Amino acid sequence: MELSTPERATWGVLRALPDPWPAVASAYLTEAHLQGGSVRTPLEYARILERFFATFPDPGDVTPLSVHSFAYGRSPGRAEPTPSTICVRLAAISGVYEFARRVGAIERNPATDVQRPRPTSPLPRMLETGELRHLLAAIPTTRSGLRDRAMVLLILLTGLRRSEVISLRVRDVDLATGYYEVRVKGGRARRRRIPEPALEAIVSALEERSGVSSTLAPDQPIFAISAAGFYANLRRYAANAGLADVSPHVLRHSAAVLRRRSGASIEEVSSFLGHASIATTAIYLRRLEAEPDEGWRDAATELGVLVVDRDRVSKTSTPPSSVRPGRMRRSPAPITWTRTYAGAATQRSRGGRPA
Repeated sequence: MELSTPERATWGVLRALPDPWPAVASAYLTEAHLQGGSVRTPLEYARILERFFATFPDPGDVTPLSVHSFAYGRSPGRAEPTPSTICVRLAAISGVYEFARRVGAIERNPATDVQRPRPTSPLPRMLETGELRHLLAAIPTTRSGLRDRAMVLLILLTGLRRSEVISLRVRDVDLATGYYEVRVKGGRARRRRIPEPALEAIVSALEERSGVSSTLAPDQPIFAISAAGFYANLRRYAANAGLADVSPHVLRHSAAVLRRRSGASIEEVSSFLGHASIATTAIYLRRLEAEPDEGWRDAATELGVLVVDRDRVSKTSTPPSSVRPGRMRRSPAPITWTRTYAGAATQRSRGGRPA
């Protein structure tokens, strides 16, 4: 795989390996790039392999214990690796050895017998509509701010991944028709229309950057910023808006839920996100949305601790003066009220004070 200039230095260890391993490593990374369509994954694999073969310079002497000690080991000055980090390390090492086995360079993959930990899977986060508005309001109208605002809107209105947004080139976006082409996860190419607010934001950002957007070369990036730079800026805007733990993927989560709440079917959300499988989308949404649970009402009734749901009762409804199992007596005077617990009503007058 041909790496970009800043990454060429990381090839030192791989190029110094005994034959045929430099060719094996290069061919493996090229295959990983072409199969997945992502540049970030093979670059990360290259960095892992550099560190691994710096520790074990003869690939032929590597044993399952060697692989285990590296994958599960703690880097100097760092905390214990997370399960996901261990899995990525094992994927890179196992991948290059499996490729070597397939091309006949070795007989057995030493990573095969190394057990992978079960990755932790915390619930995904999303931002509510009000939080998203605060975030957008926190982005300044500077040159970089206009660019970042366009990126945020593009993610929220198209569901694109950060890497897909960063990878957009001038040739990929037709500002006249409003269509863009992008290569999504898995290497598939998609052609879609840019939502008008995002298109206007992109045009404003490009005009601020170059004066006339049409003067940009076809191979220039639409957004002249690295993935890490955008993430850092996004965190700063979020902090200014009073929001924590905001990432580009949180924006993608929020985009999916916005579509779902607007009435889109799971199939439509799946297409929106670019998922290859509807089952993936179903799991994705189930973990983002609150789990329904209406069964508690019957249990609360049996216990005599039923909480009246104020969302189901208008503000001018009459509250119960007392609550007994199986019976609710209403007061003749209509007042605003909140909740009823175990036979005691918390009542409030129209002035907001306890009655």
